[in-house]
Amino acid sequence: KLANKCLGYFKSLSKLGSPNATPIYHFMKATASPSRVKYDEAISHCEEARMVHLTAMANERCGAFLSDLGNDDNDDASKEYIVAAYWMYHDWGASSKTNNMLERHSFLK
Repeated sequence: KLANKCLGYFKSLSKLGSPNATPIYHFMKATASPSRVKYDEAISHCEEARMVHLTAMANERCGAFLSDLGNDDNDDASKEYIVAAYWMYHDWGASSKTNNMLERHSFLK
């Protein structure tokens, strides 16, 4: 219930033209009802707003989503999103996060 309230709040701010609300709204929308298309849209909005941290989070969540689907086609795409997230976190200076990702994803080493 609270999540839907927050989603509605950011949607209304986005419609009013808030440049910070739009990427958050699309990220929340993708998280609430995941699909690769929705995550790609969120990533695009986050990149446009230059929100590196949120772009990294959207890439990581999309990678996890695709990995959970469990087929070979999605496995390669999942790794691409995870690698992109890793480098964004790295560039942002989130060393604890990148170290954690190195421990969880052997293909990053």
